[in-house]
Amino acid sequence: MRYHPQALIVAALSAAIGSSFVVNILFPETRAKILAALASDAAPIVWLALLSALIALVFFVKANKSIIDKVLSGRATPAEVWRSFVKPGATQSRKRD
Repeated sequence: MRYHPQALIVAALSAAIGSSFVVNILFPETRAKILAALASDAAPIVWLALLSALIALVFFVKANKSIIDKVLSGRATPAEVWRSFVKPGATQSRKRD
């Protein structure tokens, strides 16, 4: 499947800006601690944590592959993307007794 180059650029920039925001703005001292931990005795634990985060990302992408393909190929509507974030029963009204 051919993806739109603009969609790939937007996805890469979103990931970079999002991770930069989390690491640099919310946890400014964490980046220095992670880099220091990679060279210390705790390096195997840090690498294991990074590997676990990567595995979680792979599971997320695998579970949402259809909507990711639609978004990157430009076939997804904003409503479809919004529905992918909303829980499957959240828009339904509750039955009243």
